[in-house]
Amino acid sequence: MPEFQPLSEALIISEAKKVAAFADANLNQLDGLCEEKILLQDYYLGMIRRQAILLNDIATLFEHTAHHNISSIFILARCLLDDFLHVFYLKLNEEEEENITKLNADVHRQMFNSVEVIMQSNHEHFNGQNPFYITDAEFAALKEQFANREENDAYFSNKAEFRFKKFKKLSEIATGIEDFELSKLSQRAFYFWKDTSEFIHYSNTTFEKEINPDNRLHNLAVIEEIILYAYNTVELSFRYFRDLHALNLIDEENLGERYAINYV
Repeated sequence: MPEFQPLSEALIISEAKKVAAFADANLNQLDGLCEEKILLQDYYLGMIRRQAILLNDIATLFEHTAHHNISSIFILARCLLDDFLHVFYLKLNEEEEENITKLNADVHRQMFNSVEVIMQSNHEHFNGQNPFYITDAEFAALKEQFANREENDAYFSNKAEFRFKKFKKLSEIATGIEDFELSKLSQRAFYFWKDTSEFIHYSNTTFEKEINPDNRLHNLAVIEEIILYAYNTVELSFRYFRDLHALNLIDEENLGERYAINYV
């Protein structure tokens, strides 16, 4: 069993760096194996890489932040929770590839919705003459260009009407785990996702949580638990490469003894 250490900023820094190094060590196994563009491969490759980056960023913020600032750390921690909930759901669901397709379709839909807003603003506020905004004709051409690419066909529920497939909301993901014990975990992670989301949208409540010294140990405990989720995001993501290339998960620090989740 891992030796117990009192909760502290130094412990969080050390553990975040260890799990980041764990992610990097397994990324290094994939050198030269991911040259071709493949949906599942690229999703899980990027997910492992992202855990290493965000965990190192969290460690750096703890090392250098002033005024007991927890906002930036919690914003990054929210990203880690979001990642875990998605990967956790995807790996426990039989329609893994279709769900990742829907997830990416949602991103494309939101991108086009955002571009449409700025296009409408161009015509409403600038008579379509703002050189830095897109016009309706350019927007139509952008949609046509996207639709004409065969690789994008999988993202459409109705290509003729330019309608995209839709993925589940995060609340649906968190409550969509059927196994009783694992659903406890997903819903707990979702609670922390909601809690850390408060630091995205600033309020007086956020300010109070940040400056109150009585919250210090609670905040550290939350971050430590989120490091656990990040470890499992890496482990779950690496299963794709383990099965495809007969690779073994590298865990030189035996972090699994501290962080690994028991799956069905």
